[in-house]
Amino acid sequence: MQESLRTLDLPRTVRWVFRDDIVVRYKKPVLAGPASQDGAGLSEKVFEQGRAKGLVEIYVLGVSANSVLATVWYPKLDGEEVQGWARGFKLSLSNPLPRARVLPSVLWALMRRTPLYRQYQKNARFIGTRKWAAM
Repeated sequence: MQESLRTLDLPRTVRWVFRDDIVVRYKKPVLAGPASQDGAGLSEKVFEQGRAKGLVEIYVLGVSANSVLATVWYPKLDGEEVQGWARGFKLSLSNPLPRARVLPSVLWALMRRTPLYRQYQKNARFIGTRKWAAM
């Protein structure tokens, strides 16, 4: 992944995000700030579980001032399946790669109370939650 970021002239720092950390508004990510301390550890756990199963995806969904925003996923639960993809590693990037807006903690607390946030949490199944990652 680092080689791909370097080739595309993107920041090499990765901020691992989960559905709880993000909402997409007008195709642009709005992100909780500051970054959570457990994101990298949970992402590594999910990656290893997916790799053991033989099917894992890293999806780069945006870029902030100093990092790319990425999530890792694999079909972990019953009913989660991928059509046309049965085995291997997949690295996907949004095209174009949108610039994310990072909200201060106080504003993020307000965002979490909006219908937009609740709707995104319900519909964005390709991004796991922290609870899903910790299972």
